[in-house]
This record gives sequence, structure tokens and C-alpha cells, in this order.
Amino acid sequence: MKRVPAAVDNLIIENITTNSVLLIWQTPEGNRSSYELEVLGNSSSIVSLNSNDTSYLVENLIPGNFYTFNIYAKAGNGLTGGIAENYTFTVPAALQNVIIENITTNSVLLIWQTPEGNRSSYELEVLGDSSSIVSLQSNDTSYLVDQLIPGNFYTFNIYAKAGNGLTGGIAENYSFTVPSAVENVVIENITTNSVLLIWQTPEGNRSSYELEVLGDSSSIVSLNSNDTSYLVDQLIPGYFYTFNIYAKAGNGLTGGIAENYTFTGIMFDSRPVVKRRGNRNQRKKQPIPVGRRLLRKPTRSAAPRQLRSPSPPACHAISPS
Repeated sequence: MKRVPAAVDNLIIENITTNSVLLIWQTPEGNRSSYELEVLGNSSSIVSLNSNDTSYLVENLIPGNFYTFNIYAKAGNGLTGGIAENYTFTVPAALQNVIIENITTNSVLLIWQTPEGNRSSYELEVLGDSSSIVSLQSNDTSYLVDQLIPGNFYTFNIYAKAGNGLTGGIAENYSFTVPSAVENVVIENITTNSVLLIWQTPEGNRSSYELEVLGDSSSIVSLNSNDTSYLVDQLIPGYFYTFNIYAKAGNGLTGGIAENYTFTGIMFDSRPVVKRRGNRNQRKKQPIPVGRRLLRKPTRSAAPRQLRSPSPPACHAISPS
């Protein structure tokens, strides 16, 4: 009488990776000559195993793919016992080379390469002041992250996800957004050698401000992120200056420039001027401007003064006697 081998029970899948799984089972009752394992995925294959095996590492699988594993005992006469079945997705492959482009005040563009194998979707985790997760299609290779805070630091984690929830390795990148432009820069308290700049705090965050002073020469001053005014001193009296101020992020990205300009005041120096009246000398102070100033140009050049030649002496003819 031919006996059918007992069915394999409790087939477990462990140690799932991108291209392998470990199958473990309990030895069924009775005897068998061997086991046969059927692997069903994009294609099918059958593997013969020893009768005393209780585990098998299935490898050379496709990342993120769905597989079914059927195992059964086989008698010497070819009769097979009941099938033990289990199935799983392999782990999706990790994304690589995630690039950040088109950085603005409130958005960034993420671009990545399609990883090896299959996936059911991608998940993007955005970490900043708060965190959020966005589900993306399995064939996406870019995503515009918007509604961000100007000048803020963000970390972007993206990974592939299989149909059973298994996730692949995380690809990470990070960046600051562009700071908002400074607006409404006002110049006050103009003196001969200083001006006071006042501005409103722009929306969002920033690591610092930079102030560019353009006049005879140029200079750049770094200011604190919470400053809203700055006294620019050591200027030249009566000189024209341009002031450019902008917010700066931690990675060096700069926001829009706010510009304003003015002349500094003219300084007058009181010097004694001597005027002679009769036999008395009178000292009177007259203001003389110091520093740069605009001088009126003459409307026409004065003609050079001509010197009159002296008249030659009169000559008298002498008649011969």
C-alpha cells in the first residue's frame, strides 16, 4: 500500500531582505524522501530539498516583488503530501541620489532615480518645525514640496514601500529654504557721518542679515537674525550712499535685497574771516562746508582780461636847414 507523506505545517517566513527570504517549517509526521519547494513570482521555479531539512534560504529574488512559496513532502514513489503555502513581498530597494533643486522661499523640488525592482508606492517624510508624510505613486521620480516656511531648515526622507508595508532603505537630503525679502527699509537720523537704518522683520526664519554699504568703497556688515535697526557710522560728510540689506539662511542662501539710499549731511566749519573797515580790523565767522558737496558750475567762462598796449611817443619831422 502506497502511503502519502504528511503535509508540512506552520511554514514561516523570516529574515526578509531585498533579494532573499528564509523559510522555516516543522518536520511533519511520518517519513518522506525529500521536500519540494515551489517559488512563484515573476516566474516559477522548483527546488528539491533533503528530507531532514527544516529551513531554506530563497535568494536571487527581485526587490519589492510579491512571491508565493509552496512546500510539500515527497515519497520515494513520487507521491506528494499536502502543500504548505506562505507569501510575502521582498523589501524594496533603497532610493539613491535624491537631489534638491529649485529652492524658493516656500518650496523645493525633490528628484530621484528609480530604484531597482518593484514597489507599491513611495513615502516622503518632511521634517521641519513639524513633520508630515506624503504618499507618492510608484512611478514618480520627482515631487514639489510646497507650503514651507521661508528660511527654515528641512530634512526630506524618501523610501519605497511594498504592498505589505515593508519599506526600503531611506534616502535623506536636507536644505534651508530661501529667506523672505526684507521690506520697508527706512533711513532716519541722517548726520554728517552716520545714518540709522530701520526695517521690519520678514516672514519666516533666517540665520543672519547682511548689510552692504556702497559709497567711495563697499563693505559688508553681518547682523543678528533678530536685529531690526543698525547705525551705519564713519561715513563721509555730504556723500551719496546706497544701503542693501538681505536675510541669509544657514547654508548661505540669501533672500531678496531691500535697497535705500541717501546723502549724508554737510558739515560746516566756522573760520574767522578778516574784513578791513577804515582803521579797524573786524573778524567775522563764515560757515565753510567740509566734505563732499555739489558746486555750481559757471554758466560761461570769463574772457581773459586784455592788457592795453601803451601808445607810442609822438614823432616830429625835422626839416633840413
